[in-house]
Amino acid sequence: AEPEFVKKLLDLEVTEKDTAILEVEITSLSNDVTWQKDGQVLNSKENKFEFTRDGTIRKLLIRNTSVHDEGEYTCVLSDKLCSAELTVVELPPEITITMKDVTIVRGDKATFEIELTKGDALVRWMKDGQELQFSEHIRLYIDGKRQKLKIYNATSDDAGIYSCQVGNQTSKAKLTIEEPGVEFIRKLSDITLVPLDEDILLTIELSDDKASVEWYRKTDLIHDCDKYTIIDEGTVKKLIISGCSIDDAGEYSVKCLNVKSVTKLKIEVTESPPRIPTNITKLYRTKRGNDVHLIVPYFAGSPCSQCEWTINNSPVIESSRIVEKLTEEQATLTIRQVEKEDMGTYRSKLVNSYGEITAELTLVVGDAPDQPEGPLTIHNITKKSLTIKWRPPKYDGGYEISHYTIEVFETTKGIWSPVIVVNSQTFDYTLENLDDNLEYIFRVKAANEIGLSQPLESKAIILNKCYDKPGAPRAPLIITGMTETSFTLEWQPPENDGGSPINQYIVEVKQTTKKKWKELKGFISDCTIPRVDILDLIPNTAYDIKIVARNSIGDGPPYITPEPILVGKLM
Repeated sequence: AEPEFVKKLLDLEVTEKDTAILEVEITSLSNDVTWQKDGQVLNSKENKFEFTRDGTIRKLLIRNTSVHDEGEYTCVLSDKLCSAELTVVELPPEITITMKDVTIVRGDKATFEIELTKGDALVRWMKDGQELQFSEHIRLYIDGKRQKLKIYNATSDDAGIYSCQVGNQTSKAKLTIEEPGVEFIRKLSDITLVPLDEDILLTIELSDDKASVEWYRKTDLIHDCDKYTIIDEGTVKKLIISGCSIDDAGEYSVKCLNVKSVTKLKIEVTESPPRIPTNITKLYRTKRGNDVHLIVPYFAGSPCSQCEWTINNSPVIESSRIVEKLTEEQATLTIRQVEKEDMGTYRSKLVNSYGEITAELTLVVGDAPDQPEGPLTIHNITKKSLTIKWRPPKYDGGYEISHYTIEVFETTKGIWSPVIVVNSQTFDYTLENLDDNLEYIFRVKAANEIGLSQPLESKAIILNKCYDKPGAPRAPLIITGMTETSFTLEWQPPENDGGSPINQYIVEVKQTTKKKWKELKGFISDCTIPRVDILDLIPNTAYDIKIVARNSIGDGPPYITPEPILVGKLM
């Protein structure tokens, strides 16, 4: 009979970020369904969707729902279908990265930072419970979901409790202002310019001639070497950077007790095409759904007038999700809520009036792996066991496969049950203690550090319908090593092993003139190349040979030599 819907889809309302479960019940245990959204077939390979079957129940799970998931969903069963509307109730914005306490020295800059679930959220910033008034001294910077509050040239009056409020949620942090352990008479300039290939001298002056300092490039401590020369002249401290290349550009700082001074070193390149440092980040790895910024810093005699981005040799199309930005120092490609389709090789071609240069970057989008490669095949079937085999997924999700999970579905129970977790180098598994009268379905999922793949399922199987006794062994017979009392006999395996491997051959002999067969005892044969040594025979006597193949189900029909074998020669 054609399968029918017992229970059809019902309209569903869920809260944003929850998992939506659309469910039907059908009359069949083995038939499957397909799912559509607004007339488009859904793909289970997308990590967002999961299709499950549990007895006669079929479900569509939609993870981490958003307003973009709203629409009409349809379940198709053969030529029948049913539909329902999914509504997603939007959540208010939330703070995902909260403020942290900050301790700085008087005169330095303090920065508080938060990240929100939505970029259009209304945020109130306060100090000691009073709403802040922004100015040159206190500034707010907004970049999508991130907001930064910066307090410049901080004084003791700026110390206190800072907070931001989003809806009913509040994040607080304390700003502590310390008195400097030593005073700067002269600080580093905010920006230091140096012509390409020339030396640069960085100089500070302190109020204490006995104070020692440490110099840093970004977060790396600088030591005296060919590249760097550190000079201590009492209150004056110096750092010489020799032969500045574009790779030397970046942030340099000097620290003494609880104070520091920072400069940004820029390399002046005159009348030349753009140049890209050799130490840029070339591999970006992120999880699906995150935002990513692909950055190409450059140096040039004149700013670049254009930047062309491509992905896998096709032009990048800007949108509300993909945004290009070009400044005098770098080209940036921002991709929000990264998808698997964004993965690939990106090229950024920078052009100015003197020439051009191209940088190549790779973006790997971490996701759950594809399902294992099928089909999920079944081998070595016995009354109580079978072996399943699979292949690794084509795509590992950008992260190494960590393991595989194996599950079994018994139609009498109507549920999937875990069997075992096997390592990433295992591609087969033998299931034992099965009931040969029950119908089973097996499935395998691949796992990486992101999560589990969609399952690879076997066909439904009832063991007692899949195996039998083996067929008869076959000619041609090969006789070797003939002596007056013995010879070696080799034969061919049965055409059909009955669905279960041959585990033994039973060989019997009798004199052609007699009726009684005698089984060879202590005989063990390699079942892949079956042969036996027949010993202790009577010279010049004719013998018949009977061979039976045996598997876990039982003994097959015998093969009897069509002609007697005369010890000493073949008749």
